[in-house]
Amino acid sequence: MEATIIPLFRWSGLFVGFLVDGCLFNPVGIYLGWEDAAGRVWNPDGSYLGQRVSEHYVLRRVAWSPPVPQPRRVPPVTPELPLPPANRAARPPRPGWADALERFGMRPAPDDLVGDWHNAQDRIRFRADGRYELVAAGQPPQQGSWELRGNLYLTPDVAADSPAAPPAEPGAAPAAAPRRLVFGVLTYDMQCMTLRQITQDRSLPFTMEREGPPPRG
Repeated sequence: MEATIIPLFRWSGLFVGFLVDGCLFNPVGIYLGWEDAAGRVWNPDGSYLGQRVSEHYVLRRVAWSPPVPQPRRVPPVTPELPLPPANRAARPPRPGWADALERFGMRPAPDDLVGDWHNAQDRIRFRADGRYELVAAGQPPQQGSWELRGNLYLTPDVAADSPAAPPAEPGAAPAAAPRRLVFGVLTYDMQCMTLRQITQDRSLPFTMEREGPPPRG
């Protein structure tokens, strides 16, 4: 059975991704949310994005309380996507509605992440010098280095009070380096970003919110 694929556009006419059997993907196949039976569209973390209208657009009411967030879903397998279609002509403004896809598909630069971010469980500070400080629920504070190269990479420091490793036997493999954590950046809109840890097993996305204004613009 062939998948149902619907191209999605911003209200301005710019192509931004596909809706494939009810799941949202950007043009290169990164999962960015889903649509329910009522046509409501949800972000990967379960927060409300908007309502699909005129088949190819997602709008959101202005000055309206969004629905209660939904349970997060395990990301689906990336489907085979067609070539992106041409952009469309802009649609006339619709009073009382905003384009929910206006920032859909934005990709941050390293400078965009500098600052403090948090959610209900975790808090992280990205410094301009490439260092980070992380406080996660139920875990000791962690420091290390970070970089953004498509994915977000966190490399924890080796704790100064860690017990010294015994001398290696001749010919033995060198001691393992600190385990680097890798996160895919699913969505980003300067004040909020949705991440998913890249592991051998599928992981659920989570959202971090910025504390204070972005460093640029």
